[in-house]
Amino acid sequence: MENMIIEAIEDFGLSKKQQQRTLFSKIGIVGCGKDGQNIARIASSNGIEVVFIELSEERITNAFNKLGIVLDRRIENWGMTQGEKKLTLSRIKGSL
Repeated sequence: MENMIIEAIEDFGLSKKQQQRTLFSKIGIVGCGKDGQNIARIASSNGIEVVFIELSEERITNAFNKLGIVLDRRIENWGMTQGEKKLTLSRIKGSL
């Protein structure tokens, strides 16, 4: 017991100073066509809340359907899980 070394546990973990911080936590996208969907998907999968605006409810629904198809392909081919898909979609909101 006399040779016991005592060191602070903080020296071995990530402190708040070392953690990366994002410059923003939410983005807005005007139009959610092909490029807008890619931006929304990538941002959302990296933990950023996304709000996009479209001209009609039909276009909003269409954007979510296409996002679902792309994420399903990522599940089939790249090992994404259903939980990750749900989490990604939960961060994306559509508005008129």
